[in-house]
Amino acid sequence: MRYFSYAGGEEILADRAEYNVDNETGRFYNVHGSSPAKIQSRPGVLTSTNPYWFEGKWAERLKDRYILHDGFLTNCSMKRPMWVLRSPKFDIIPGERALAYRALFRLKKVPLLYTPIFYKACRKHRARAAS
Repeated sequence: MRYFSYAGGEEILADRAEYNVDNETGRFYNVHGSSPAKIQSRPGVLTSTNPYWFEGKWAERLKDRYILHDGFLTNCSMKRPMWVLRSPKFDIIPGERALAYRALFRLKKVPLLYTPIFYKACRKHRARAAS
């Protein structure tokens, strides 16, 4: 098992890895890991300090971007996650945005929502000035 840790808090474990330290790119096979949650507290939005957990057949790191293939993510306990978002392809820029293609959202193993493209902004929201 290979272990990688990055300055943004991402942790990756993989059975096998090919990594170029000069240009910070690589491929990870049979991958799982975590990334810290970005708390976006505002009225009507549930928040959690749990990290996001992910798993996939393989993943690519392209400098500051990750592509996760045939996997899922959740922020629940990995033993029995309450929800998962499964997709054949995730395109993630930590702290900025995440895209899931042909994604299926499951709650307690029950499929609830299919979406061709799922977009999630990960930037902190700026407080609006009072007018």
